[in-house]
Amino acid sequence: MKEGNIPMVQSKMLMPTAAEIAWWMLHVVQHVCHIEYFLNELGIGSEDPDRPHDIVGVGNKFEWGVLAGFAVQQRNGSQDFFDAYVRPSREKHRCQYHHQQWNKTGSVEKVDSMKLGAVDAICSLLEDRPYQGGTHSFGQAMEIALKNPPHRRPWMVEIIPEMQRLAYPPIYRIESLDHIPNIGIPGNTHDIVCQRVAETRSYLLEAHGLRV
Repeated sequence: MKEGNIPMVQSKMLMPTAAEIAWWMLHVVQHVCHIEYFLNELGIGSEDPDRPHDIVGVGNKFEWGVLAGFAVQQRNGSQDFFDAYVRPSREKHRCQYHHQQWNKTGSVEKVDSMKLGAVDAICSLLEDRPYQGGTHSFGQAMEIALKNPPHRRPWMVEIIPEMQRLAYPPIYRIESLDHIPNIGIPGNTHDIVCQRVAETRSYLLEAHGLRV
């Protein structure tokens, strides 16, 4: 669904608090470092123009129109609230290259893009995301992978054992936006992550008066 096609009832925006934004940005940074670790170790993602994952390019998760909706998702767990305030942000984010490739059906699949999508999906399952049932083990992720649509299933099934063979990155060390330790990703990628966090915090203060 393109932004222009979102019904008016779903185009509302609530102003997130600084605390809500800080929670969301920390969650994003943890996910970015999580997936970038595995992409680097497995040699995946060279075709994706939106790297580091999720925080650069049109529709990235630090963009105000995306960030604002995702940041308020913990206020209310109802489907109506999600549809009205969170879903529009998710749809804006899904214009990113990796989502466009992962969500394609009936077309020629790009190996690198599908492997990246699989790593992204698996990392999200391994993370503590309440809307996905919380943290999953690799074994539980495999059970979910086997239930995925045919165009996704083989990629997830192939990638899970490859991820399991690697040392698991210490995501728990990323506890604050003020200090983001490098948990094993390339130095230049870590630098960009820190830069994007700083840029976004400055923008939030200047444009919205939010000190995050």
